[in-house]
Amino acid sequence: MAVETIRQSASPLANWTKMPQFRRMDVLEPVGNLTLRFNTGNYIELGWDPPKRQDCVTEYEVCLDQLDEVNGTTHCENVTETFWYARFINIYPCTYYDINVTAYSNVSEPSPGEEIHAHTGPYQVINSCTSSNSTDEIYVSWLAPWGESCVTSYNIKWCGGDMYSFRCYLNISGETNVSKDARDYLITGLEPDVYYNVLITALGEDDTASEVIERPQKTCSAVRAVILMFNSSLLRPLCPRCSALENQSNQCACAFDNACVPQPEERRQLRWSL
Repeated sequence: MAVETIRQSASPLANWTKMPQFRRMDVLEPVGNLTLRFNTGNYIELGWDPPKRQDCVTEYEVCLDQLDEVNGTTHCENVTETFWYARFINIYPCTYYDINVTAYSNVSEPSPGEEIHAHTGPYQVINSCTSSNSTDEIYVSWLAPWGESCVTSYNIKWCGGDMYSFRCYLNISGETNVSKDARDYLITGLEPDVYYNVLITALGEDDTASEVIERPQKTCSAVRAVILMFNSSLLRPLCPRCSALENQSNQCACAFDNACVPQPEERRQLRWSL
């Protein structure tokens, strides 16, 4: 037994194998389930699942790479380890981006980057306007968004009820799509003396969409219309169909109730006439 012990200690290779060996630093696993939560013409939000050893993560680096041969840029932001999402604002519409997320740690090497591709949607429409000069119609108009190269059509929704009710989005009264060249639409078949929310969205390529623009509008009262019919002296000019182009040059005031509600001096005349 003594001889065997001497032989083992005399072998440098045998002694080296018993010594603690240098181990390469571990590598974090990549983030999982990287997805786009919101994607409009000027806003992107993405989310992900943390690596399995999330207690080792100190921060995430999220990089947005604009795929443009001329003006391509890369913008990166650091996100604390407790947040599993990132938001980018003031980005370009109708633009392709590569988005890369890497997890960092103080006790291991960074994770491999996880990447997805995104095509941003169009900007929202501008100078949108609504008006109503009847009991059952609302006229809506708009101008095309900036950077409209990827606009494929426009979506118009409307819902009746409280002018400020968020439940309106869950109770759509009607909806239609119009061509990318359209700049106005006449909504018909509405109820009199009702507040409606008109929702305007620019639709883009690859199933993208702009932010929704909401315009409240009230239809004229049926009682008011009857009074005006039988008493022409009370008839005052109803708001014309206000176009977005006129609104842009301040030629038309797009009030949500237009001239449907009598002014104070008219109310006195109405009581006298009745």
